[in-house]
Amino acid sequence: MASTLIRRLGRPASSGVLSRLPALYRGVFSWSCGRRFHHSDPELWTREDHPKIKLSFVLRNGEKKIFYSPKDVSLLEAAQHEELDIEGACEASLACSTCHVILDKPMKPGSTERPTDKIRDWGEIYDGLEPPSEREEDMLDMAPQVCETSRLACQIRVDEKLTKGNIRLPNATRNFYVDGFKPSPH
Repeated sequence: MASTLIRRLGRPASSGVLSRLPALYRGVFSWSCGRRFHHSDPELWTREDHPKIKLSFVLRNGEKKIFYSPKDVSLLEAAQHEELDIEGACEASLACSTCHVILDKPMKPGSTERPTDKIRDWGEIYDGLEPPSEREEDMLDMAPQVCETSRLACQIRVDEKLTKGNIRLPNATRNFYVDGFKPSPH
């Protein structure tokens, strides 16, 4: 961790507020933010030549929503673009847990059990992803209904691994916005 901090201290700052801070503070600030994803180019959603990935979300009411998202955008951005009820209050800065999702395998045909009822059914998607950072795990500690395959949607990039199962929205989340507010994609 110290070597990471030292490496970041020598990194030149970008323009804006950070560039006006002394180098020490810039390094500490950027180190504390963790793995941050920036919003994608809005044209990705309409470009024909950019690969699209099929995503399957299970909403809080049990309804399934299937849609296609551009590859390499954050899962949070994809969900918000489809106007799903997922907040992302901190705008992917790893400062909240409002974009908490649960990664499940699909249910077997005719099964009445939910995928999270048996541990052996968990994690087909989860195991294929890059492991969560320590900061992400810290934020998940604050989320309600966390399970072994919980992740923050802002920290997952859309790719082919996500087509193997369902992305479930938990029944509850910590709401940082005023009730009834609908976040809009950037």
